[in-house]
Amino acid sequence: MYAGKKAESAATYDLFSQMRHPYTQALLNAVPKIEESDYRLLSIPGLPPDLSTELVGCRFADRCLYATSKCSEVEPRSKLRKIRDDTNSPASTRSWARA
Repeated sequence: MYAGKKAESAATYDLFSQMRHPYTQALLNAVPKIEESDYRLLSIPGLPPDLSTELVGCRFADRCLYATSKCSEVEPRSKLRKIRDDTNSPASTRSWARA
């Protein structure tokens, strides 16, 4: 969930092993790694969008490493995708950049 919209959904194992949305990727990269004493904490650059205004395009576009001009102009629709043949859990991603 990012700025009030679902960014990505999948079964837990699938989400962690095959994340597709840039926000999911950035969020999980920002989790501290306690086993590494010299680990530098990563953060997601920029600020979340102002939800009191009308938002156009992908809500994560201003903070996304993969964003293109299309991302700022058109809101991506959720795309269902199959991750593994041995699961009935569908996954979905709302992103132009990594769908």
